[in-house]
Amino acid sequence: MAKINKKDGFDCQSCAWPNPEDRHLFEFCENGVKALTSEATKKQIGPEFFREHWIADLRERTDNWLELQGRLVHPMVKRAGATHYEPIEWDEAFELMARELNALPTPNAAVFYTSGRTSNEAAFLYQLFARQFGTNNLPDCSNMCHESSGVALKESIGIGIMKEMLEEEERRVGAVLDRQFIARFTTEFEEFAAHVRATPWDQVLEASGLTREQIRGAAEIAIRCKRIICCWAMGLTQHRSVTAHVSIKLNRAYLITGEIALILPCLGRSEIDRQRSGEQFVTVEDSMGIINPSRGHAKPASKHLRSEPAIVTGLAKATLASRSTVDWDALVANCDRIRDHIEHVVAGFDDFNARIHKDVFYLPNARRTTFHGCANRDRAALYCDLFSGSERARFNQQQCRSQQHAGEQKHCHQHRPID
Repeated sequence: MAKINKKDGFDCQSCAWPNPEDRHLFEFCENGVKALTSEATKKQIGPEFFREHWIADLRERTDNWLELQGRLVHPMVKRAGATHYEPIEWDEAFELMARELNALPTPNAAVFYTSGRTSNEAAFLYQLFARQFGTNNLPDCSNMCHESSGVALKESIGIGIMKEMLEEEERRVGAVLDRQFIARFTTEFEEFAAHVRATPWDQVLEASGLTREQIRGAAEIAIRCKRIICCWAMGLTQHRSVTAHVSIKLNRAYLITGEIALILPCLGRSEIDRQRSGEQFVTVEDSMGIINPSRGHAKPASKHLRSEPAIVTGLAKATLASRSTVDWDALVANCDRIRDHIEHVVAGFDDFNARIHKDVFYLPNARRTTFHGCANRDRAALYCDLFSGSERARFNQQQCRSQQHAGEQKHCHQHRPID
């Protein structure tokens, strides 16, 4: 526990919450303890486990039961028509995925999707692989899952919460709203406020599905706080043909598979990554744009585990073969070499190795030092959200997600009302 979120330790597995400049012994929350405990378990899931449990049986188990079975310690494959996962060697797994990618009609038929929690080094190798493969289709969870809602969130404020705040401001003039800030950094506030006041409470409650007390509670938090960070999450994933998951633990996603499925077990954040040049560390960016080193200290749970950079390079070598001039083995053998390349092409990573070997550092962010309003305009425009409460508790959800799970491109579209 003493190494969680320390500058000489590893970045917490549970989230990307920023850490203070001066770090204390307990720089983690309850979820961080749970994540490390889960990763450090001595229980293991190997080939014998999957011989005993067929996939249909595992689907009937609870998520908690799946979690408690232990660490994934060997690559596994579910072949077409099979009822069980069986062991597979890394090279064969890479060749299987390479065949799927190379069988696509064009490189642009592939979408290389990844998570914002991937290390900088693994993400750089991943995009290098994608571009060498011949495509620039490189979405991540931020723009594929969240961009549509993110665009709307940047230009809207919850009507119910704002309605409560306006009513409180009328009772205590000057105690709730910072009029000077509003005048300096926003536009169309009076029109927005008039729209909010004119929206009936019954319409707000019907459309939101919340109670007046719940909205009041959220408004009270906003009124008390000088600054607020809003977090949200969403996302749907569906697969048809080949699915491949890089992970440390078994979960339900591995049981609702394509025709062929792969489980690729990787090193945990807390585990040592030993390569030809010695022990390696990676870097991660937290939610405030701070670059932190992450260095494991624990013995790996199995000799069959590979680091995320090693998995990416293995897939790249198998897929590209002689088409690539990149020395993939040299990059994964020493992450300093990856960081040298990142420094050359990504703004804000000047003297990357020199700085990260010394301390954490901040990426450039104008809003950290001065407020410039929203992009492409001097001030943030407040918009009136015109909604109707005619359909009780009924919302239209649209999700379009194209996902590459190291195997096959998949386009998923879902347009359906949610009751």
